[in-house]
Amino acid sequence: MISCQKKAPQKIAFEKAFQIKDEIVIKETEELKLSGVQDPLKVKDKIYIPSYSTNRIYVCDLKGNLTDVINKNDELALRLPSQIGFYREKIYVNDQGNHQIQVLDLNYKKESIIKILGQTDKFFLIRDKADKLNILAHGTQRDDKEVVLFKKFNDTYQQLLAFASPPRANIATWRSCLDSAENVYHINIIYKNIDVYNINGEYLRKIELNSPTLETLLDSKKLDDLTPTEIIAYLEDKSYAFIRNINIYKDYIFIQYENSVPKTSKYVLDIFNTNGDVIFPGIEMDDLILGVEKNKMTTLNNEVQKSASDKSGKITLKEYQIAL
Repeated sequence: MISCQKKAPQKIAFEKAFQIKDEIVIKETEELKLSGVQDPLKVKDKIYIPSYSTNRIYVCDLKGNLTDVINKNDELALRLPSQIGFYREKIYVNDQGNHQIQVLDLNYKKESIIKILGQTDKFFLIRDKADKLNILAHGTQRDDKEVVLFKKFNDTYQQLLAFASPPRANIATWRSCLDSAENVYHINIIYKNIDVYNINGEYLRKIELNSPTLETLLDSKKLDDLTPTEIIAYLEDKSYAFIRNINIYKDYIFIQYENSVPKTSKYVLDIFNTNGDVIFPGIEMDDLILGVEKNKMTTLNNEVQKSASDKSGKITLKEYQIAL
């Protein structure tokens, strides 16, 4: 484990930092459409694949075979399902288009609905010391003028608090995650730092990030005074990157970026220490990181079909052992 003391950045190959342990390939069929897939979840012997383009959730076995379809006949009226969570034999679905979280039983029947003001970009399920479920959700207000980073709900689904409304931010410019102590890490590319809160909304500290990759990020402040034509010209004239996710692993902070014009790889990963100093910069990779848990990293590669007659679309889920 690398300590939090500042050290010179080291170049490291992806294959040296991460060792492949498992790979599951799921191919597109007439019944299984893989466009609009962004956050599949493996739970025991099943893989749940929410698709915001079909408003369905596909269930596959570990061999990639389709076994069930949730909301096949629109019985749940899902709109833009984007994330799945499990807690005590219940399934939590981010029903993003309807501004709510649907709670299902294991037979995929609706039990309750958690209404949320505005769009929910992501939610986290947390068990508190009293063994009750808390839900932290972040996203925009309904009028889209202000971002509320997190809203906290208890197990009766009453909103307890809202906190951390960062200035000048939108869904495309920030990402968040939790560490093992359930502190919230919120990154905003405009300010190139991370704000850390506890789950009660109390501000803990700021982490200033230091990495050459951050200089390639798209700064939306530059677009404010441009006309639509000027914005298009500005974006076409340069290569830039977006932050795709942030994850905490031991004393490391993983930040993954997506290149607007891929050169050698679609994604780049920077690994920082908890002081914000980059330890391993510019790790090139082709897959999107879905999550980091214990010593395991899960990634997604989505190769969608090119046309209606092209049935070559597939997704590949990989699990890696972290070897840092």
